[in-house]
Amino acid sequence: MKEIIIPNEFKNKIIKEFKSNRPSVRSALKFFTNSEAAKRIRQRAKELLEEELKKINDFDEPQNI
Repeated sequence: MKEIIIPNEFKNKIIKEFKSNRPSVRSALKFFTNSEAAKRIRQRAKELLEEELKKINDFDEPQNI
């Protein structure tokens, strides 16, 4: 089963950004819906995950002191 798993913090951010609600975001992230809004929600979830991954990768970079 396809699903994009994100922390509640990200879900809350998406809910505010899209002026949506938790059931709609959940349906989009579980691919139950495939509307344009659901596609945008999934895209935003991926962007938030990529931003988080970049932060983690920055920790691994050697610091030039």
